[in-house]
Amino acid sequence: MAPKRTGARLLILVMGWAAFMVGGQSAWAQRDREPSPDRVQPPTELLEEYPFEEGGRLRSRARADARQVDAPSAQVPVSEPAAEGGEGSLQVIWLVLGAAAALLALAVAGRRVLRTAGGGAANVPAPKGESAPPPATAPPTSGSGEAQAIRGRADRPPKNSYAVVNQKGGVGKTTVSLALGAAAVRRGSRVLLLDLDPQASATSVLGADVEEGPTLTDVMLGGDHTLRDAVRATGWGLDLAPADRKLRAADTGVVVGDEAVLPRQLKNVDDYDLILLDCPPNLGALTINALAAASNALVVTEPTFLALHAMEELFDTLRDVAEERNPSLEMAGVVLNRVETTAEHKHSVAEVQESFGSQVWEPHIPKRAILQDAMRRGVPPQDLQSHSHYAIEVAEIFDALALRIEAFQAKQ
Repeated sequence: MAPKRTGARLLILVMGWAAFMVGGQSAWAQRDREPSPDRVQPPTELLEEYPFEEGGRLRSRARADARQVDAPSAQVPVSEPAAEGGEGSLQVIWLVLGAAAALLALAVAGRRVLRTAGGGAANVPAPKGESAPPPATAPPTSGSGEAQAIRGRADRPPKNSYAVVNQKGGVGKTTVSLALGAAAVRRGSRVLLLDLDPQASATSVLGADVEEGPTLTDVMLGGDHTLRDAVRATGWGLDLAPADRKLRAADTGVVVGDEAVLPRQLKNVDDYDLILLDCPPNLGALTINALAAASNALVVTEPTFLALHAMEELFDTLRDVAEERNPSLEMAGVVLNRVETTAEHKHSVAEVQESFGSQVWEPHIPKRAILQDAMRRGVPPQDLQSHSHYAIEVAEIFDALALRIEAFQAKQ
């Protein structure tokens, strides 16, 4: 329950209790002022009619003398005790309201303190219509400030690492990862691609022979090989850490080996300008490892109802990883792939742009056959001469997206 809501409920309860107590006090006071029917009352009427007191003195003379002697004291109003009781009730009410306001202020202040303590939360936005996630609380640290700073830098993932994610299959994560990596190479960057998909699609497109050396399976499960041992050059100009089907064992429900191996291994290849992690089409152990190891999440999706509907679970996972495993994780952006000119796609694109604003990267990638042909032939789509016109269009699109990555990294 939120502190503000708790403070409001406490205020209502305290005010109700105060009203009950004040009302009860007034009722008891009224009861004391009213004569009880069971008490024996003096015969006032009879005494007034009897003309003489003891000693033979007339009552009328005694009353006249009393009025003359006690005239100043007779000015005391009869209702004064009631007025004092009213002032006491007002004081009680003001005291109760002050205490309730103090409790509410403490609740709001406690909420701000908790929010301040969670300064290490990741910059992962909430989808439209949802409230922002509560920030993660930074774990306690010990030692000098300099030692803490050094330890913080050591635990931080490489800033140039991007996990290309979406738990829905068939949205083009591998195609975007390969074409984006090829565009970055053309811009003079050193690029490393990690194929974390057990289907090994990127490994197959790049023509890597998994029998020639260690693969990511050996790195994730074997423990005898480092990530640098698995890296090899490709004809696309980028380096690859290949996958094979045995990698599926690391993506099952049972954790095999060290589930935090990838965040440690990725720090040993920080000499690259861009590191792309092509994730499998699910939110299993391999995707969680990639999000825990990377500094940025790059979401690739299609502008269709089913693809956008699946993003809700994805963003829940991004927030969980940011809070529990990787406070440095940020949302780099959303890449819309296979965009068509249909009314459905236009409506979906407008919805995504309304929800994520400038985090939707442009230009959007249109649906073009050249991208699938390039993947099948194992060549960068920018070099596919049989589709020369579309090759120029695709080259310009992915060059703009590579420039967007460079601008994003410059702001970090």
